[in-house]
Amino acid sequence: MIIVGIDASYREGRAIVAGIVCKYPEQETIEKRIYSIFENHLFPYIPGLFFLKEGPLILKILNRLKTSPQLVIVNGHGKAHPTGFGLAVFIEKMTGIPTLGCAKELLIGKYEDFEHIRGKYAFVIHKNRKIGIAICTRNNTRPLILSSGGKLNLKRIYEICLLTTTHTRWPYPLHLADKWSKKTTPEQDWLQF
Repeated sequence: MIIVGIDASYREGRAIVAGIVCKYPEQETIEKRIYSIFENHLFPYIPGLFFLKEGPLILKILNRLKTSPQLVIVNGHGKAHPTGFGLAVFIEKMTGIPTLGCAKELLIGKYEDFEHIRGKYAFVIHKNRKIGIAICTRNNTRPLILSSGGKLNLKRIYEICLLTTTHTRWPYPLHLADKWSKKTTPEQDWLQF
């Protein structure tokens, strides 16, 4: 399975977005892309409309990949969003590629407390509907909140999460994208290998 993780960081008045493509189950990095733009060229951040700020940046990375991903993982919510239309939903609607939203905090819903051991999880429930999962990917750590852009069911989200978090708390391609976006200087546009 070919999975791309995409994340952005912000500094020196610029947004720096990195995309890391990995092949699974080998967990082999096969492509990297980066893009930076002045923040004043972006849609401003408005609570609940985060996808309008980062969505176009993620689409830029996806459009420039040489590899066709089978799954996109983003740092944000999917259906576990007050409008039901988080960043993962936006990306999936725009590309048709199944997209998984991965976040630190709940925006809506609740889940039953559970033991913080790798692989343990609980469904995120909102208005009597399962809209995502809270899952521990490492022992004794806070759970991540995962929700689909639409095409992935909760069982598949769970499987993908465990597949991609063997060495890191966050899904590995997203972890790498986060690190790379933070260590790259704004002048290093369109690096790749």
